[in-house]
Amino acid sequence: MLTEIQEIQEEVVEAPEEIVNEQEDTLEIQEVEIDETQPEAPPVLRTRRDGVWEVYNGPWGSYLRPIDDPDANVVIDEENLKVFNLNPDIHKIPAALWARWVKLCFYYVGKVTNSVEVSVRILRSAEDPSKYRILVPRQKVSGASVRVDSFDEAIDIETGEEITQYPPVGWIPVGSSHSHNTMPSFFSGIDDKYELGDPGIHLVVGDIKISENKYTIAASVVGSGRRFVMHYSNLIDATPVSGLEFHPKVIDYVDYTSPLIATTGTSSVYTSWSKNSSKYDYSDNYQNYQTWLNKTYGIDNDDVNDPYHYSEGNYNYTRKSTSSKTLALWEVEDIMNDYTMENSNDIMKLAAFADILRGILQDVNDFITINKDDIPF
Repeated sequence: MLTEIQEIQEEVVEAPEEIVNEQEDTLEIQEVEIDETQPEAPPVLRTRRDGVWEVYNGPWGSYLRPIDDPDANVVIDEENLKVFNLNPDIHKIPAALWARWVKLCFYYVGKVTNSVEVSVRILRSAEDPSKYRILVPRQKVSGASVRVDSFDEAIDIETGEEITQYPPVGWIPVGSSHSHNTMPSFFSGIDDKYELGDPGIHLVVGDIKISENKYTIAASVVGSGRRFVMHYSNLIDATPVSGLEFHPKVIDYVDYTSPLIATTGTSSVYTSWSKNSSKYDYSDNYQNYQTWLNKTYGIDNDDVNDPYHYSEGNYNYTRKSTSSKTLALWEVEDIMNDYTMENSNDIMKLAAFADILRGILQDVNDFITINKDDIPF
């Protein structure tokens, strides 16, 4: 066996000389040419709104990546974005129309029990830009907010014409105005939320002093999601005009009734809770509270054992100026807790509620900032 293997090896190693020479005769030298051309620059893609991009060829593949524009020759900073050049030939809101709007703002400070805000829409004629009109949409108002569900139900502040389609034919919406009653005139976080997406003029009437017949105006033009604050005289002829009133039917479009805190029992049997109440004299306050619940009629377990249950259905639309009821802070907290618990399974309602609270918090912070000198700490 060993002898056979050796013979095979010998055959492989000792190949015939003529075969080797034949292979050498067939070998050719392969020439390699070097490409000295420069690689093409990656294409530059300029978009209308999304910047400048290039096709980048990386070690693992190609993809789009943002780059600086090689032809850029301008630098825009924050200060540039604050500049606004007002057209010198714009038509201002006429004094007679503005006077009627101011009268309405004063009405909801001096003629109602608790001062409230009110809001209007400003429109301009499509044919004659010197003509304006102010519409009052149907709204629910309070001391610090305005709620408008639709502009399609509104009334002309001057003529009393009732609008059922917004905007009316031949009229172009150009902005809004709302009052801050006796509070300062400024643009709050809530205002920014609703107005920065609404290009046009936006105005706030505030610091209303009935006894002195004075008020202040905050004026701005909104465009491209930015607010440009300016002096009101650029947009309004605020010359006082006496003897002008808003149309009386406007009052029907503004609901300023305050929310009522309704108990689930009747007033004749309802006793408010107090941990120190001698009526339920128990050493354990928790047991005291449970006894009070049992004695209070009409408690609903859906209210999380809370004797105060709030909903918009509890607004009393006949109250208006007949009551001076105002909400205490603990009542506001109670309302928020009720709403949160009752909608704990509806994430969309809770998200909307959180958004409203963030806006209110922004307003509170704005008020604190403006009046920080009056804070004793």
